Amino acid sequence: MLVGLGCAVLGGLLGPFLAGLTLRIPAGDPVLGGRWWRGGDAGPGRVGAVTVLAAGALGAVGAALGAAAELPAFLWLAAVGVTLAVIDLDCLRLPDRLTLPSVPVGIALLALPGDWPALLRGVLGAAVAAGLALALALLAPGGGFGLGDVKLLAVLGLFVGWLGWAELALAVGLGFTLGAVAAVGLLAARRAGLRDHLAFGPWLIAGALLAVVAGPDLLAAYRSAGA
Repeated sequence: MLVGLGCAVLGGLLGPFLAGLTLRIPAGDPVLGGRWWRGGDAGPGRVGAVTVLAAGALGAVGAALGAAAELPAFLWLAAVGVTLAVIDLDCLRLPDRLTLPSVPVGIALLALPGDWPALLRGVLGAAVAAGLALALALLAPGGGFGLGDVKLLAVLGLFVGWLGWAELALAVGLGFTLGAVAAVGLLAARRAGLRDHLAFGPWLIAGALLAVVAGPDLLAAYRSAGA
């Protein structure tokens, strides 16, 4: 409980900085711009929304994992995930400046617990998830699934794959389900058309974070239902 609260406070402190990143990263500006600790050019609404998301995501991860050696890795995932989700909703982009560095950073942080079979599984999970995404992008060009999503799934596959293959399958399944529900909702509300490109990254990120936070309970419930 205290770990979760501490991580939520950390997310609250990081929130303004992450809000600034949601503007600086797509624009190609330096990561540390003017008044970066206050969000730079981000308005109060953006700073407030990103801060709430960051506090919630980091707090949930901290409460789920506790003071585990892998906690820093998944806090990184939560912080980067919130930032990428907001950027994707804003401009339908998942910038390489966030996704590509998250792979070596993730490997370094996931090596801290010293669980080498889990780390190998995470690397394989990144390859499998990225391969699935690349196949979808190539088989359905123009279908809204692009190379940014491929790189994002490599990152998510690394972190969630470290937890286990079942958790990775759950994360991907949840992400695609949430994305499909959101797309149907936008179409039904006539806020998007069949030819419109929709942000899929936020739903993939949400599915991964759900698998991290509630994966054991969701998998146990699934196995009980199938028993």
